[in-house]
Amino acid sequence: MGRRLAVLAGTGTGPVLVAAGGDRVLGLIAAHWTPMPFADAPIARITTLVVDETARGLGVGGRLVDAVASLARRAGCAPPGAATAAHRADARAFYGSAGFTVSSWRLHRPFQGG
Repeated sequence: MGRRLAVLAGTGTGPVLVAAGGDRVLGLIAAHWTPMPFADAPIARITTLVVDETARGLGVGGRLVDAVASLARRAGCAPPGAATAAHRADARAFYGSAGFTVSSWRLHRPFQGG
């Protein structure tokens, strides 16, 4: 995981932020900025948001989302979006409480053949 985060942080296409309390990692957020042909400004997407179970409900996730939103604004991006797995009702509830609204569906198609 550490190697993957280092690679992601080194791309320069968005932040990787860590929330810590003492010597404990409480949460992590990664985002990605990218230009799109349908948007005037680059879009900002939260690609990872994880909060330690013992730190949930303490505002850690909200502060991480706010930090990414601030960085996205300074980078000239559109407001950030996020996606979560369909079975993650808790994540959907968190994003809703953080001000996110459903604006699209993200679909996946498996590779065909071998």
